[in-house]
Amino acid sequence: MISSNAPLREQLRKGAVIIDVRTDQEYAGYHVPGAIHIAYDEIIRNAASIIAWDKPIIVYSTYGLRSRLAALRLRRMGARAVEATTCDQLCDIVAPEKTNL
Repeated sequence: MISSNAPLREQLRKGAVIIDVRTDQEYAGYHVPGAIHIAYDEIIRNAASIIAWDKPIIVYSTYGLRSRLAALRLRRMGARAVEATTCDQLCDIVAPEKTNL
């Protein structure tokens, strides 16, 4: 997980794509505005499409474990500028009016 919000803000300024790797049920309950839902179990199957975007990528999950694992997988497959974070940390930047996710 990233220790400060500065790297995330910089990636967002560069046009980063936000990927929510949580389950369908978690995503339906709440997600960061503008996030694309690709459940963690689907990352490998969709990796070629994700890499083809050729944009910075921010991956998030509830507590950060799935996002760290997904980011590692994507980096190993050639994706660029992959950052992993939590839903709360990213929401503080993208939708600060939302609390208690």
